[in-house]
Amino acid sequence: MRAVVIDTCCLINLYASQRLSAIVIASIEQAIVPKAVLGECLYIRQQSEENPNHLVPMNVNLHPLIDSGVLLLTELTGEVELGQFVQLAAMIDDCEAACLAIAAVRGSALATDDKRAIQIATDLGVSVVTTPELLKNWAECASPLQHEVTNAIICIERYGRFRPHTMCAYAQWWAEQRLL
Repeated sequence: MRAVVIDTCCLINLYASQRLSAIVIASIEQAIVPKAVLGECLYIRQQSEENPNHLVPMNVNLHPLIDSGVLLLTELTGEVELGQFVQLAAMIDDCEAACLAIAAVRGSALATDDKRAIQIATDLGVSVVTTPELLKNWAECASPLQHEVTNAIICIERYGRFRPHTMCAYAQWWAEQRLL
């Protein structure tokens, strides 16, 4: 996949997978993260050391991935992107609006799981990828062991609190991989 602007929900899901770097490297030529996303991508859940059945917040640290070049940090630039952002912010969350404005103006794809953002992106002619699609691309391109794919899905569901909607194009694949 070419350049992809990753929004907060996808970034949290990929981070929760414990394989963010591998998934991005296998699936995306250039993973773009707006600075606004960093401000929203604060924590995921993890098992408590005292009680494995209890989940506690864990800070998200994306700086090693930014420093290593896996993620490219950016911000809105120029009047065209800012104007697009203002229009989109009237319809969707500011962070999603920033991601979509950058993707639309720069000709990138958008990684999001937000139904409304997907609809607006599609209306604007912006290609959209979702968390399940990125995981499927990773599984096919990098050929990780099956238990790694299954574990990534279970981690996303448990620590990122995400499961694709049954109408999602990759929901069946996700469900099948989870059970293997």
